[in-house]
Amino acid sequence: REDRGRPGRDGEALRWRSLRACFGTTQGHRIPVCNARPPGLQDRKFERGPPFDTGVLIVARLEIKKLGCETLKTEAVPVDEVTDDIRKLVDDMFETMYAAEGIGLAAPQVGVSQRIVVLDVSPSDPGFVSRTLINPRVVWDAGGVVGEEGCLSLPGVAGDVRRAAQVRIEALDRDGALQTVEFDGIA
Repeated sequence: REDRGRPGRDGEALRWRSLRACFGTTQGHRIPVCNARPPGLQDRKFERGPPFDTGVLIVARLEIKKLGCETLKTEAVPVDEVTDDIRKLVDDMFETMYAAEGIGLAAPQVGVSQRIVVLDVSPSDPGFVSRTLINPRVVWDAGGVVGEEGCLSLPGVAGDVRRAAQVRIEALDRDGALQTVEFDGIA
């Protein structure tokens, strides 16, 4: 999906792509996130990215792996404990996602085979708050929708993806606390 309503540099519209997140046997659910700056990123400035298009400094940026990379072919392993290293990875993933003008990024997409997803769909849904999902597990889903979706690991490629219309997910947050969240719409 693209949101052409937000101007980027030189007045060009930014393009925002969704992430096809994989959760074991329930692949293809779209998960929302948004607006608030994730913990640990409040004092950093970014080249581009919602909702803070004011800076030009990119503090950390990981390489987004492309189709063919081994970590994209293997099942990610659960995170045993949320440590400072995991929180640093989460912060770097948010920065990388914003720099790439994405709305979601999974750890395998940056070469780390762990079950971590960062999400921020504020370009399409300003009411949501950005989320970190560690060891996500879909515990309920309902309905079905088909929508065009892209992936940062497949630049320039988009296609129709069938997914649940609503999902409930259990996951750890950035601090290791268990959270249960429900998503629908673009998410």
